[in-house]
Order: sequence, then structure tokens, then C-alpha cells
Amino acid sequence: MARALRRLQVLHKHWVSVEQNGTISRSLTNASNGHKHYETRRDFAHFLTIQTRWMDNDIYGHVNNVVYYSFFDTVINKYMIDYCHFDLENSEAIAVAVESKCSFKESISFPEQIDCGLRAGKIGRTSVRWEVGIFKSPQTPRKENTSLPTENLKAIAVGHFVHVFVDRKSRKPIPIPRDLLVGIERIAVRKSEEGHVQKE
Repeated sequence: MARALRRLQVLHKHWVSVEQNGTISRSLTNASNGHKHYETRRDFAHFLTIQTRWMDNDIYGHVNNVVYYSFFDTVINKYMIDYCHFDLENSEAIAVAVESKCSFKESISFPEQIDCGLRAGKIGRTSVRWEVGIFKSPQTPRKENTSLPTENLKAIAVGHFVHVFVDRKSRKPIPIPRDLLVGIERIAVRKSEEGHVQKE
């Protein structure tokens, strides 16, 4: 347990060092110039529909905050399996989470369905920053935005999830394998100075 914790701390330091030194080779997310920007469906390149479960609701009657990180895990790993030739049991490289964050805009409750939007924000030699938007599915009734086109609907939660790719046996960082990189770059995006997402 202590050894696993030390390895995770080392990986996190590796990621922070990459960020601070500016060595991420394909940094696709540019800083906004202060304009307020709301994430919408059009800002994401890939979607996965997920059915909320009875057990997701907490005592306050909405999906508990920790469940959103399960949504993140699900859309990211499903994408890697389906589009990046990632083999959970046999791939040489595995993806280790070193950082995650989620901001909540609106609550959801069982039995609502959600659509998880996914894009690759920053791609480095050994790491990727996945960016996720959680949306109520178009079939879910809304109190607002009912007249907006589907692609303009605002996210109810947004966040990111950083993976560092490591060798399965040594657990040391390695370059992102080619098949994985091709799939990741397929949903890479960049942001304009106004903060609007532009798909690659």
C-alpha cells in the first residue's frame, strides 16, 4: 500500500514537472482572455450516453458528487477501448490517474440519462489531459433552454482527468503508444482567444 502511494506521488510530481516546464509537446488548450464561456455540446468531440442508477442518488435526492468521477472514468476508458485499441488486460501501457477536477453547474437525479462529452485538451509525450462535459440527454425534460438547438445545450458539470501512461510492469512513465495517440488526437481540440473550442 505504501509503495503504491509513493508511486502515485512520483507520477503526480512527473505530471506537475511537465506542466511547469512547458514540455507538453501538443498543448492544445490556450488561455482565455477573460471572456466568460459556457461549455456546450458543440465543444466536445465524442459522446457516451449513461443511465443513472437508483444507487447514484444520495440523501438529498440528487446524484452524489463522487459519482461524476465514475462517469469520467467510464467515458474515458470506453473511448480508449473502442477507438484507441486499448486492451485492459494485455496492453503494454496502462493509464494512471494523477489529477482530476469537477465543477458542478446543475444537479441531476435518477432516473435521468446523461450524455458525457469528451475531448483531449492537452497531449504530452507521456500524458493526456481529458476534458469532460456532463449533459442531460436530449430526451430529459428541462426547466430552461428548451428552445435551444441540441448542440447549444449547456453542461451541467465540467471537469478534467489527467492520465500518465506507464509500463504495466515497472509502473514507470513511457511515451503514449502510437495506437493510443492516434485515437486521442482524433478528439483533440484547441481554444480560441475568446475561449471557444475549435475541433481539430
